[in-house]
Amino acid sequence: MNLLQPWMLIALPLVLLPILIHLLNRRRFATRPWAAMMFLIEANQSARGHARLRRWLVLALRTAVVGALLFAATRPVATSVFGFQLSGTADTTILLVDRSPSMQQSVSPELTKLESVQIQMHDTFARSHSGKWVWIDCATPNAETFSGFDELLRAMPQGPLDASSNFPAMLKATSDYLHDNPSGSADVWLWSDLRESDWSSNEAEWSAVRESLKRIPRSVRFRLVSLLDKGALNEAVRVSDVRQERTNEGNFLVMTIHVSVNHSVESVKTLPLEIELSGNRFKSEVSLNRNEATLMNHRIPLASEVRGGWGRVSILADTNRADNEYFFVFKEPRPSKIMIVGNRNEVTEPLAIGCEISPDGMTKNEVQWVSSTDVRNISFGQLSLLIWTTELPDDEARKTLRQFLAQGGQVLFFPPDSLNAAESLQGTESFLGAKWNGWVSNDRRVMIEHWRGDQDLLAATSSGVGLPLEEIQVQGYAQLSGEVIPLATLSGGAPCLARLATDAGGVYFCTLSLSKEHSNLAENGVILYAILQRAIQQGREANRDVEYWTAGQSSLVQSLPWEKIAGRDNLLSNQFPFQSGVYREKNGTDFESEEATSGRLIAVNRPITEDQTEVVSNERIRELFDGLSFTQIDATETQASDLMQELWRILLIAMIIAMLLEAILSLPKTIVRQGEL
Repeated sequence: MNLLQPWMLIALPLVLLPILIHLLNRRRFATRPWAAMMFLIEANQSARGHARLRRWLVLALRTAVVGALLFAATRPVATSVFGFQLSGTADTTILLVDRSPSMQQSVSPELTKLESVQIQMHDTFARSHSGKWVWIDCATPNAETFSGFDELLRAMPQGPLDASSNFPAMLKATSDYLHDNPSGSADVWLWSDLRESDWSSNEAEWSAVRESLKRIPRSVRFRLVSLLDKGALNEAVRVSDVRQERTNEGNFLVMTIHVSVNHSVESVKTLPLEIELSGNRFKSEVSLNRNEATLMNHRIPLASEVRGGWGRVSILADTNRADNEYFFVFKEPRPSKIMIVGNRNEVTEPLAIGCEISPDGMTKNEVQWVSSTDVRNISFGQLSLLIWTTELPDDEARKTLRQFLAQGGQVLFFPPDSLNAAESLQGTESFLGAKWNGWVSNDRRVMIEHWRGDQDLLAATSSGVGLPLEEIQVQGYAQLSGEVIPLATLSGGAPCLARLATDAGGVYFCTLSLSKEHSNLAENGVILYAILQRAIQQGREANRDVEYWTAGQSSLVQSLPWEKIAGRDNLLSNQFPFQSGVYREKNGTDFESEEATSGRLIAVNRPITEDQTEVVSNERIRELFDGLSFTQIDATETQASDLMQELWRILLIAMIIAMLLEAILSLPKTIVRQGEL
């Protein structure tokens, strides 16, 4: 509770005025003994106790009326219901505000949730006298300190973000600040609509954050103002599988458009769409059935000379404009470059065949054969996959391969011919701790017994169909030693395909020979082709000319500088990673030159979790703050009510009640006359 006019407390001694008047009034009358009155006093002796109590109550009520009048003159204010038990002003006030896309939902024709929060903040803290103010932003949860609320209001970011808020990280930043600045009490205010996408209430990190907050060496009060949805209807649009296809029919842009709604549509509803493509606009529509709609493989004709571009898909404005548009970028696919290290012969030729033909059947990849001594002098450029079929690389070649991996490249090792000849290679080179350790021949065929069908090179297809690895028959394989992650194992547990743990790129070892004498891997074709093409695709991801990023993604923040092509107006460059739009990387330091703007196109969009409406329950919120001084307020966004209210009305009512009680107690005693005997 705060006093807007604390200087009025100098008049507080006037509370004693009724007592002084009472004492002075008693001195006006002198007590004289009178024999006739002595009998009356004795008759009323039994009622003297009640009379004295009544006089003291009247005096107390008169004193309370004067005190309430003086206290009302100081204009006391308190937060919410009874001022949270009339708590005092904190030395430090910390503000955490949710600025995620869901906070852009309208709560009235004039206000969004975020705008109502800003009004509440101004009306609540403009009259507060906290000693220090701290702002922790949801974009980059770092603590910024201000000496006054007006200074904070001018400096803090006002606009919405297209990134999710991370309340565990924001509260961790709060804990770190309070641990580093242990002085006085603190109030921590949080504003949010309690979306699960912003709170991640089931994450294990909450336990560590809560325990850290409990150990803060000062009094801390947490106050959560929750802005709950009012059931407003909302629609969201999203785009996937954007690609450019050049066929015999022409040049096309192909995409799949998804529309979801937070309510069930009883009958089929047609929803208009607008597609912007490099500044040109096209109209389309999609049919909503129940609560979703999908426009599969929608084709837009392109001019023959178009080899890439950007665009956006938008729907009509509704209660939340943040999810009414989705940006995309595209680039005509170009052949991948694959390099095979080793001798080209009948055994290794299936590798070239499997790499040359891409899955779409339209693009022929470029395959180059080199010797191990030439690797150190090559330029990786658009290289997606490097296949190594000879002895493991020496020191110079290892340095080159590490650089290739750092760029996201993929390396796939096959056993060298020398292993098949049963030569001992115990003293040969190793790569990142893995090495060939000899050859194992079997009189009978060995099968692939276990494999990872949920991810990586041997994952099932998009339709859920697994690869037929049970068809592979093995009569000989290479022994592999080192700390590897098996993706497939043979009978007996020996690895068939394994991966090394790397910070970037991918390193794989296949222990099977492509020779028909030792396995039918090359003859089967399907498994080998799937392994090669998936490794190529992973390598292409690092060399893409276009990128799709989620707003607020940590790796995205590190990749500046950019230039904006499409998106919100009046954005600062440090806001680009948190705002939906289309951007281009600036590769050079001279940002005005053409070379500086020749980087990749990047489409930034809101996280997919922001389209989900799941809300953290009040019970779960209380569990997250268990053991802390915590109060939750369910705010009425449509009124943008003031959380800091003056108490003079309450004091005025108290004065009236006290005066009425004083009047009742001051009424003369009713005398009942007895009839004559």
